[in-house]
Amino acid sequence: MIIKLLRGLVILCVFSVQSMYAQDTVSGTITDASDNMTLTGVNVTEKGTSNGAITNFDGSYSITTMSENATLQFSYLGYTTKEIAVNGQSNINTTLEESAESLDEVVVTAFGFEKKTKSVGYSITQVKGDELNRVKTANPIQALRGKVAGVNISNGATGIKGSARVVIRGNSSFNGNNQPLYIIDGISLQNQQLGSAGEWGGVDAGDGLTAVNPDDIKSISVLKGGAAAALYGSRASNGVIIITTKDGKGGQSDGLGIEVSNQTVFTGINGLYDPQTTYGNGIAGGPTTNQADTFNSWGPRMDGAPRTTWDGSQQPYEYAGDNFKRFYDTSVNTVNSVAVTSNSDKGSTRFSTTFTDGKDVVETSKLKRLAFSLSNSQKLSEKLTLNTSIKFSDQDETANPVVATAPMSPNGTIRYLAPNINVNDFLGEYGNGTSNGYNELIASDNFFNTNPWFAKYNNITSAKKERLLGAVNLKYDISDKLYLKGQAGFDKATNHFNNTTIGGAPLFQPGVAYNAGGQLFEQTQVIDQYDADVFLGTDFLQITDKISMNGFVGAGTFSSKGESVGVFGDQTVIQGLYTVLNTASQAGLYGYQARKINSVYGSAEFSFADNIYLTATARNDWFSTLSAEGKSTPNNDLYGSASISVILSDMVELPEAISFAKIRGGYSQVAGGANDPYGLSLTYGLVGQGHLGNPLGAINGGTIPNAFITPFEKNETEFGVDLKLFDNKLSVDLAYYSNQTLRDIVNATASNASGFNSTTINLGEIQNKGVELLVNWKAIDKEDLGLDLTLNYANNQSEVVRTDENNGTIQAGVAALFQSNIGHMPGQPFGVIYGSSYVRDDQGRVVHQIMNGIPVPKSEAVNKVLGLGVAPTQMGFGANLRYKNFVFNAFLEGKFGGSIVSATNQSMKQYGLHQATVPSGGRENGFVPNGVLEDGSVITQNISGGDVYRYWTMNSKFAIGEENVYKNDFIRISQLSLAYQIPNDLLKDMFIKSANVSLVGNNLGFLLNNVPNIDPEAYYNTRNGQGVEAISMPIGESFGLSVNLKF
Repeated sequence: MIIKLLRGLVILCVFSVQSMYAQDTVSGTITDASDNMTLTGVNVTEKGTSNGAITNFDGSYSITTMSENATLQFSYLGYTTKEIAVNGQSNINTTLEESAESLDEVVVTAFGFEKKTKSVGYSITQVKGDELNRVKTANPIQALRGKVAGVNISNGATGIKGSARVVIRGNSSFNGNNQPLYIIDGISLQNQQLGSAGEWGGVDAGDGLTAVNPDDIKSISVLKGGAAAALYGSRASNGVIIITTKDGKGGQSDGLGIEVSNQTVFTGINGLYDPQTTYGNGIAGGPTTNQADTFNSWGPRMDGAPRTTWDGSQQPYEYAGDNFKRFYDTSVNTVNSVAVTSNSDKGSTRFSTTFTDGKDVVETSKLKRLAFSLSNSQKLSEKLTLNTSIKFSDQDETANPVVATAPMSPNGTIRYLAPNINVNDFLGEYGNGTSNGYNELIASDNFFNTNPWFAKYNNITSAKKERLLGAVNLKYDISDKLYLKGQAGFDKATNHFNNTTIGGAPLFQPGVAYNAGGQLFEQTQVIDQYDADVFLGTDFLQITDKISMNGFVGAGTFSSKGESVGVFGDQTVIQGLYTVLNTASQAGLYGYQARKINSVYGSAEFSFADNIYLTATARNDWFSTLSAEGKSTPNNDLYGSASISVILSDMVELPEAISFAKIRGGYSQVAGGANDPYGLSLTYGLVGQGHLGNPLGAINGGTIPNAFITPFEKNETEFGVDLKLFDNKLSVDLAYYSNQTLRDIVNATASNASGFNSTTINLGEIQNKGVELLVNWKAIDKEDLGLDLTLNYANNQSEVVRTDENNGTIQAGVAALFQSNIGHMPGQPFGVIYGSSYVRDDQGRVVHQIMNGIPVPKSEAVNKVLGLGVAPTQMGFGANLRYKNFVFNAFLEGKFGGSIVSATNQSMKQYGLHQATVPSGGRENGFVPNGVLEDGSVITQNISGGDVYRYWTMNSKFAIGEENVYKNDFIRISQLSLAYQIPNDLLKDMFIKSANVSLVGNNLGFLLNNVPNIDPEAYYNTRNGQGVEAISMPIGESFGLSVNLKF
């Protein structure tokens, strides 16, 4: 059916002929009523006929009417339709006014085509750049958090340079990254995650999105459903996010315009860390027997008496103060931007530059980014239009924080210190946590936990990232109805890493006690992506008086290649000389990969009387990753979509309260999972330093290639309703979807005799079902007072139907001490937390056993589902209050139904720092455990003094998986801003066109939070194992000032 539609579309595009009976020729120019800018693409039709024309680049049109009593209709997306009677006139110039009801009803869809929302039969949400930039973030996608129903964005606990994880309508693959496709100005953006910060340490060095300048963004459109994204093919199986950047049309109506902005933000720690401060360093209620032990806080109540401490000095045994405030800093982050725009009747140009100077709450962790952008749109002739854009960013990063408890992490030790220990004492005489200027000053008997000052001031990791993106778009209007369009672009990223791997694996810095010789690493990575597409299409093709069509057919190619060269050095020879050449042994590393996708596709949208819209798309992809000599299975896949939109309010009489009503539905089929090159056959590489001067070769990896692998299939059905009530003051968008992944690519166990660990097969199956709700209410709309309220809600229910050949659990992440894991179990939601749990009786009471004379909780090692790593429910609530020249904006974000397993809380319980280890009457008075003994009797024995320590540490109660899994429901005060627009009459005698000053705040606390000591979203963004917190960096609270001037 879809192929027939495409054939019909081509025939209609190329051979459509309209009969015309000339009476009079009318010409003229259409302009915007607000600024007199000419409007390109206005539909000019003779009312009651299929006769029409479209304005060209300079806003002019010409139409030959068919009747002496002709009336012309002028219609344009986002503007109020106007009708003018010809009455013998040969020249009709007119203006169109923006429609308050329809301004927000134009959305950017696949390949950058703009459509009226009334015609869209699938779910799409568009967010304006001004809303995203109220509070600027280093990664622009973070500004979308909570603002789009069905889009789950992780907050991240790895600082301002960290990556963002975005999942749309649930996870679709066990081993894929489940990230959406990003399109910027029509060209795909490579968004590789540069790092693997997780439970074993490592560094999160950001992703491709950190190269996108937030100040350049005009809008972001999120294509959530398969019907919306199907035209992008296999790479869009997880949805599409389209970023449209600003052009010169956003500036002055003509001539030159200049915009200058600054935002300065101060970020400090959030104050969630709340240890007990009553009992100091010691064991079992007495003083420590190990002078070097600075962690265990199981000592007696602090009384201020002198005591010998870790360095042999006498210190008062009392609370030493807040070590978090001593160690973490209040950072200052600034963003300065300048944009110059130029407009004329032949085109527009915009040039911008932005400099970002940022720091983390670990002050040595810095980010400096300089970004340039140039966009240009020109009318080369009456029929030929050229749009070009080029963007460049140069980003320098230093001292990216190492996370988890790994050596060189600053975040572990600072959390473990006993309350009577002052972290400033670990600075040492050199003031940087060293004993001699180079080697770590030992601050604990556990060498795995680094002196935090050494980790802070001796982190020699750095990265330099250069990014160049270019796009060109050329459109030729063959006729008023037919056009030919071509676009091409590239994304070139060059990343230089020093002393950290591209994979983010932890290295031992020279001088660290755990490995004093240390390791050094230098690596350069180059990634090139290219896109090219050509379209033949038609706009506003009248087939009959009632039926019209828009559509296109196209062909495209995508290619990507990556190359990395590095050298690793082990054990430095000369202290303080940080080059790989100054190591006892070196090894070179090299990697290369390339892939390509060729495609043909098409789309046809039919409008029936402007109240029923039917859209069908089809696409066929050919994959280089599925091409191999002698391969019998296909290297391509054909998939398509169909959607319908019905405007009920135009067809039937509805109650007066309903201003607009639309129902929609769609079905789509896409493929995915064919991204990894060289998966069909064995690959080889050079390893190590070689032997006797000769390189050594080896087979890469431990997986047997499967030449019969095919892409997985993802099918989705969606239904929705759009309502506008009470004279368009209240709008409601409700959607239901169901998607299913079939034949996901998973690993299967291989025979030991093969010499490999596993092979890949098409077996996995995942289901997602959900609802999404978006409500907008214009509660007050007066000249000097306005109030707009928004609410979005989404709930996604996932189920793992099948995993591997044994239908076993696929592990996705490991929590500390192996007591909890993240994985995918058949019959369970995607990404459950599972692990050891308490033994309970039939009433749910914890069963205790007697050990050394006291009752201690029993645990069972059998894996039990303890929670869900990704919250199934999310919401966002926004309020925009306008009073005269003041605008107050507030946004709340919430997530519900998820859990987090916290290594921070586990370690605090282990070392006696957690509030839970202090009974309400104090450790001296003890407590009676809540539970029963093995014989079923209720516990009555009081546990006090040193036995409180034994209760928590015998049988490792502190490490039982269930003990450290928390429901992480929360409502976050995500953003606040108060803006003042300086009145124009104060600026009329100045060269300033407009001026705006704003107070801004980000992540300002919680109305609801069930997780102690950490941010409820302080987990890592790597792999598909969300839900593990492994000694994360504090997520800061930000306040600042923003200024914007236009000249």
